[in-house]
Amino acid sequence: MSLRTWRSFARFFDDSKGLLAWTVVLSVGQALAFLPLAYLVKRVFDTLIPHQRTGALIVSGLLILSLYLISAGLSLLTRYLVLRTTKAGILRLRIRLVERVFSLPRAYFDRSEAGILHSTIVQDSERLNQLSTTLLGDLAPALIITVGLVSVLLALNALLFAVLAAVVPILIVFGRWLGGRVRTTTRKWYEDFDTFSKETQIAIRGITLTKVEGAEQPELERRSAQLREFAESGQRASWYQSAYTIVQQSVAASAGAVVLVVGGVAVAHGSMSLGSLISFYALVALLLRQVYPILGSLPRITAGEEAVTRLDQILAADEDEPYRGTRRIDFEGSLSIESLDFGYSGEPLLQGVSLEVERGERAAIIGPNGAGKTTLMSLILGLYRPQGGRLLADGVPYDELDIRALRRSMGVVLQEAIIFPGTILDNIKYGNPDASDEEVAIAAEWATAAEFIERFPLGYATQVGDDGELLSGGQRQRIALARALMARPSLLILDEPTTHLDDASIAQLLTNLLALPGSPSVLLISHDMEVAREADVIYRLRDGQIADVDGAGVGRVG
Repeated sequence: MSLRTWRSFARFFDDSKGLLAWTVVLSVGQALAFLPLAYLVKRVFDTLIPHQRTGALIVSGLLILSLYLISAGLSLLTRYLVLRTTKAGILRLRIRLVERVFSLPRAYFDRSEAGILHSTIVQDSERLNQLSTTLLGDLAPALIITVGLVSVLLALNALLFAVLAAVVPILIVFGRWLGGRVRTTTRKWYEDFDTFSKETQIAIRGITLTKVEGAEQPELERRSAQLREFAESGQRASWYQSAYTIVQQSVAASAGAVVLVVGGVAVAHGSMSLGSLISFYALVALLLRQVYPILGSLPRITAGEEAVTRLDQILAADEDEPYRGTRRIDFEGSLSIESLDFGYSGEPLLQGVSLEVERGERAAIIGPNGAGKTTLMSLILGLYRPQGGRLLADGVPYDELDIRALRRSMGVVLQEAIIFPGTILDNIKYGNPDASDEEVAIAAEWATAAEFIERFPLGYATQVGDDGELLSGGQRQRIALARALMARPSLLILDEPTTHLDDASIAQLLTNLLALPGSPSVLLISHDMEVAREADVIYRLRDGQIADVDGAGVGRVG
């Protein structure tokens, strides 16, 4: 992982530098609390026990206990500060991720798989949360304390320290060999997890189709194969992570046994006192207590590095909204499209399209499926940027406009209405959370939704289910229309309204829209000529071009 990626991760903790400094200070305090131990233990075994100085022995025992308690207290306080730091940093990261997702252009999501994007944002941010706690709560304090203990051990006995240090090259060799396996298997597990997450989302969304097609058994067989591969990669990753930790810890513990043997020989030959050996060995035990979390954290750091890299790819995506203008206008509903060209991945879809919607006018764009109607709607909403030509709102080019502010002046009802889990009230107020109940009721009336809503026992408090599955298609579309009308749009776009509304409902809806205060412009997008007849002007879109315009004079029906 590059240094730039680490820096991108570290910046989320910039506001917590003071707390981080205190964790360092407290870790140093823990290390200092262990320093008198060597002297106290040596004195106990070399002086107090041989001379039967019981009182002094009790005092020394209490001092040793006090040092352990002080260390434990400092450790608890360090952990508290670390948790405050990491949770605040991860909160900032997640807020930034959500901000970035909302700022990315629609084209980014066209290229991205929703399941993988979801697992990256949710799962990887949690892995990064665990990595942060490991780095700041386990690794950093352990390293500081280790440095302090190593310094004392070197001062106590250079020979035994050399024996202890001989294990370092072995740890490095095993670490490099097993560490590579850990990284490889962890990366494979990440890839399989992404597939699991993506396929599960698809299965849940497509459960109706699966049942209708009677495809439960083939789907189960296909998913079972994926799940077996996922389980196997998880097992391999966990095995190598465990092997890494256990081998490293075993090698480190073996060093302690060698120290005991070498030191015991020295005591037997009279070149070292028993107290010196026991004090050295006691500090080695404390050292191993710090080494174990260091070694155990390395596999988690490896997994966390993958998460940092993947999250950074989202945060560093060099893509923004197609338009970057800042001008805000009091949009009145007039729209112009001039010689527009557009295509996906270099393939032309729309060529030389020109049309105009005047303030308060009802216009229709009709054409067969695949003619480019929905793409044209997306261009009108500023979700994409044309390769040629331009769009104007009230005569002002899109390039000059704050495109988000312009969208808030438009109301859109998609062919497949998007309904969120929650109540009908929640859905209608989406985007306008401060709206009053009276405003909601008026919008529902305009959208011809009030009648069926009021027939529900709970009315506007009725739960709609996931994706609005407790409602009919027409009910979902009317609720979506009420939501679109809440903002009093200057331009209302209806994409294939006959999908769930009959001709009478469309006629009633258009009548209602004409009665709205400041009657909005309406753009009907449909393949149904009967719907288009309700419009003042009709544009026929065929093969990516405006084939003809129905209406008197410049295209307006007289």
